[in-house]
Amino acid sequence: MLRHAWKFARTAWPEIKLLPLRAGVALGASGLGQPPRPGQLFKAYCIVLPVGLLTWWAIPQVT
Repeated sequence: MLRHAWKFARTAWPEIKLLPLRAGVALGASGLGQPPRPGQLFKAYCIVLPVGLLTWWAIPQVT
């Protein structure tokens, strides 16, 4: 079992190592290693947050 865990960790490490760069892109950077763009992040918040709040409110109303 330990051998399987070790093999999984070795194969997953390159993806785990890139997570901070991918998170930066997801949070508004134009590319890997680029600085964040707050305007793009604000636009994403303006789209995602109202949809999430509406869903949060609507699901209990339906069930």
